[in-house]
Amino acid sequence: FYGRHMADFGQTEAAVMYMMNSADLYEKVHIPAEFGVYAVVGELLWKVREYEKCIKYTRKAIELLPTLDENRNKMYTKFCRNTMGLAFHRLGQYDSAFAWYRQGLDAVEKNNDTLWTAIISGNMAQIYFAQEKYTTALPLFELDYKMNNTRGYYDNAANSLQWAARTNL
Repeated sequence: FYGRHMADFGQTEAAVMYMMNSADLYEKVHIPAEFGVYAVVGELLWKVREYEKCIKYTRKAIELLPTLDENRNKMYTKFCRNTMGLAFHRLGQYDSAFAWYRQGLDAVEKNNDTLWTAIISGNMAQIYFAQEKYTTALPLFELDYKMNNTRGYYDNAANSLQWAARTNL
């Protein structure tokens, strides 16, 4: 609980430490921690650029997805798969990143979740950009920009717009 509160207050490093310790203590007695511990610590580890550990804990969260009710399962399926894609992306393991992004994209498209379709597509576009596949990347950045701008997520929209500008250059 303390780790979650620390995360809410922006104390990322303390939150990571407490939540990792909590998960590890549960595992020492052969009991998985609750889903939220793994999901949150995975996301926090991505934020502090501990990508291998992010993958480890997010994978554990994914294993627990079937234990969630249908609504939480839908919500966290896209979230966890995107986090996995981001971690592999930052490690330069583009094939693995694309595999996770594709799983997330499949899940959100089934639910007609246009916002998350755009977000994941924008993440995929960054890999296409790195691979110098600019004509493939640009429409994905534009989709990400339009959807986030329409929904009022201006920070995400601005990020996508910057990537689109780089792509045009």
